[in-house]
Amino acid sequence: MRIRILALVPLLARVLANGPNEIIPAPDDIVHQTSQIGGDTAAPHHTDVYVSGDLLCNDEGCYPLIFEPSNDWQVIKPEQRLPVGLDIRVNLDTGLKEAKLGDGSTRLTDEMQAVEVTSTADGAEVVPIAEASEATVGANSATINHEFSQQFASIQEALNEDNYALAEARFDDVLEFAHDYKHGYTIVSNEFDLLSSVCLNTSLPTSLREIDARFILGCLRNNPPVIEYIETHQSGFARDIFNSINAVTKVTEDIQVLVKRFIGILTVLIESDPAYIVGIDDFDTLGKVFYTIDDKQLRLRILQIVSSFVNRVHGEDIAPTMKRDGILFVVPAIKDWAREYMRYIKDADIDEEHLRTFFDTLYNLKTDFGKDLTVDAPFLNWLANQVEVRKARLGNGEEHRDEEQDVFDRKLINSRHLVFGNEMADSIKNFHDEL
Repeated sequence: MRIRILALVPLLARVLANGPNEIIPAPDDIVHQTSQIGGDTAAPHHTDVYVSGDLLCNDEGCYPLIFEPSNDWQVIKPEQRLPVGLDIRVNLDTGLKEAKLGDGSTRLTDEMQAVEVTSTADGAEVVPIAEASEATVGANSATINHEFSQQFASIQEALNEDNYALAEARFDDVLEFAHDYKHGYTIVSNEFDLLSSVCLNTSLPTSLREIDARFILGCLRNNPPVIEYIETHQSGFARDIFNSINAVTKVTEDIQVLVKRFIGILTVLIESDPAYIVGIDDFDTLGKVFYTIDDKQLRLRILQIVSSFVNRVHGEDIAPTMKRDGILFVVPAIKDWAREYMRYIKDADIDEEHLRTFFDTLYNLKTDFGKDLTVDAPFLNWLANQVEVRKARLGNGEEHRDEEQDVFDRKLINSRHLVFGNEMADSIKNFHDEL
């Protein structure tokens, strides 16, 4: 992913001059790539989609990042974010996914075209959600007949009968298989439509949505084929999760658990591909969760997500000023996040993996922002203590050493003056050491 600072004001002015969701010509210099577009139901495209401020752009032109609904059906363009509460359908004449203002009861995929349909007032055909889900599961079971077809057919049957307690029990029966490398991929590649529809459906009991989200998270962890499948075939899933978190209006105890599962899913997906984060709204969402739910593990996961983005931008082959401006453009509150890194890195209970990640993030931010990013005295005291601990470890004379650990220890030691302190103090110290 590349971040370039663009002249956005003229571009935004052109968008405002056009109607909602209309395409305007794309500028030649846009190189902020999000992800490949997959599936047959998105609007036609010929290349990758790029982010430019509040716009998405491809080689055909630019259109709003946020879908702007009206009372008429409109095509959902690649990677557009959908507000909550829309009616969504697949137009069977064009094969494209469309949306309009409504009660949000219609949500379809291209696999639903074989089931019975009804006609709307404008003559287009729409598939009801309950019938679509049942047909989809039946089709998968008949054609692929994987080893868990029967279990998921029973889950679907329980959902159709509104027997949510039974559906939850059936999920619990197969939950242990989610963590299996082979079984996890089998289930996700065949039953993802059902899995995603349950965890994202606000009309279902939160406990049912939570166990479903826990199932998805179990399939994702330590399973690259599952991650790749979702990135390739379900690229909008992370966006749907962000939208679901934004739709939360009251943070009850059970909702907190569900949000924790959602953040766990996002952590895996974004660490694999930080391009899932495409704008300021995403970091606003993460910030709201961070400061609303007082849960240490949840906050560590959110800090990991922010680190994925910051460290990816820092690693780009562009000028430091462009890295700084690129980070600020997407995360204007980056100094607030830096303070949280300085706070949590001093936690005595933090493990070495989180410590390394958070230190690298602070190191990269301080490198790119320089004097514009101030580190506090408690962090500098912590760093001084860590320098002594890691110097002692490097000089303990052990023959069999962890090279990766040694590299990090040296980086931390050298950073005390070179990055977080006075470079002249480091030069004087080295001069005396050589004497």
